[in-house]
Amino acid sequence: MPIIPIVLLLWCSLVAGDCCVEETWICEGVHHIDLSGRAVIGDYTIKLRDIDNNSAVLVLYHRTQFKDIYTMTDGDTETYFDQFRITALQIENESATVEAYRYGKESVWAKECTDRLKIGENISAGDYLIHIIDFENRTVALGIYTNGTHLASDRFDVGESRIYDEKLKVHLRYLEDEHCTIEAYLRLSTDLVMRIDMLNVYQPDQVIQCSVNIQNTGLPIRNVVLEVVADEQNYTMHYPVIDSNDTFDVAIYPPVLPYQSNLSIVANLTGGIWNGDTYSANCERTVVITPYIIAEKSVAPDELNLSESAMVTTTLKNVGFTDMEVRLTDSIPEGFETGSTTEWTLQLAPNQPQQITYQISPKDAGTFVIPACRAEYGDYAVASHPCRITVHGPSITATKTVLDTLDSHTKKVLIRIGNRGDRAAGVELTDTVPPGIAVISGETGWQGQMLPGEAHNHSYIIQFEDLESLPPATIAVTDGYDYHGIVKSNAVGGAEETAESEDGIETTESESIGNATTAIAETQSRSTTSAMIGSRGLIALLIQIFAVFLCIFLMPIAAGYLILRNQGDSL
Repeated sequence: MPIIPIVLLLWCSLVAGDCCVEETWICEGVHHIDLSGRAVIGDYTIKLRDIDNNSAVLVLYHRTQFKDIYTMTDGDTETYFDQFRITALQIENESATVEAYRYGKESVWAKECTDRLKIGENISAGDYLIHIIDFENRTVALGIYTNGTHLASDRFDVGESRIYDEKLKVHLRYLEDEHCTIEAYLRLSTDLVMRIDMLNVYQPDQVIQCSVNIQNTGLPIRNVVLEVVADEQNYTMHYPVIDSNDTFDVAIYPPVLPYQSNLSIVANLTGGIWNGDTYSANCERTVVITPYIIAEKSVAPDELNLSESAMVTTTLKNVGFTDMEVRLTDSIPEGFETGSTTEWTLQLAPNQPQQITYQISPKDAGTFVIPACRAEYGDYAVASHPCRITVHGPSITATKTVLDTLDSHTKKVLIRIGNRGDRAAGVELTDTVPPGIAVISGETGWQGQMLPGEAHNHSYIIQFEDLESLPPATIAVTDGYDYHGIVKSNAVGGAEETAESEDGIETTESESIGNATTAIAETQSRSTTSAMIGSRGLIALLIQIFAVFLCIFLMPIAAGYLILRNQGDSL
């Protein structure tokens, strides 16, 4: 059977943009009307006056004005001046179900492409191809193909539109000497996306402001029923049409429970399109509801200097319905100290928050995590969120090491000082040696300025008969923000903790955020290879001394002997 195109000359309005609006019968939904009841459909009202012998008497009003009266049975259709149409779907003893249509403009096509073409050129729209055959008497002959199969060949006047396959609309917009402008439209389909926007976590005393966002880039959806369900809460809303992007807000109340729970929120949308086909869509979102005991923790300020203190505030709230005994346990990170207890037992009445505050002081610079507090009640527990705090200032490390020399009773003491903080520091090093140990070179003290990231090696040489251990070195630290602190290096044991060379010294630093500034020594034992190298050097020295002795004393004797021997031979 040949494809017969539908010619559209007057009743199709090609609007600017990406849509084509047509005048057509638009379904306004199915309506159930009880006896003496009525259904309001836009400006029209249908009243069910009487039912007799499976026939319904329906009265039509337009803007409250009487227009017509119809006696209808199942399947009958009545039209009012090509403007309003009623179809009786089912007549019962005391009710009637009808489907109503209104004649009007509807967006049913979407522009796929537009192009300026010459004879022999093509334009594609989805699975379709439009070929320009020729120009004749201000008309254009077009060939229509789908997936390589020829559908039709038609001649178009300027401004004419035709529909092919009920899916493609072709419109000739302009015709010039050697060019024509073709617009191709594809039939709109339903393309609606739903999304629920809200937070991920709610407390039991927070109202959930739930926004249902609808994005419709397809056919308008009419007679829309939107239902939002959350646990036992159900909300239903009615909208005449959704033809673009809309947002619908719903307030939902979370459950009040002693434990954490999940709340599922579902949005269901039903409606229909212009030809009476039904349409439905849905989306779902799950949120976390916290227990009815709420613990919050904060620190202020969250940025300070080493010489300053911060205040920790813990807030407990009971949003339940009865009094509750709560055991609160808190903690502070290493690198801080406090004079307060960190455990409390509280009686929480409903909706009467209680706060606990205490002061903490930093001992080191850096960024620290303030741990969460924990509240226990009955068989349940809840924790706050942790916080962060940044402390500005110097962070001084010190490592003390003993290095070998050629003499086993002489050692080099090396103290490596580093500043891993974010501010410069004034540093004063003080070191001591035990009785019986003499400092034969260098000084045991040093002072200077150290920039952030800078390191300094300070050394001196000691001599001893017996070395058991060396005490820690002491470093006094100051900065320009009233900070005064003391740092101690590690202590060093006897010869078994001596290091091979100064290049091998490393400063040991804790990787945990907020460790107090104390240095831990990393010492190195003298290797067997080094000992062997030292012994071989001493043997070589003795051989050289013996060779010199032979040259000085034995060579003159040998020379005299050779002279006497020569003289005897001559005689």
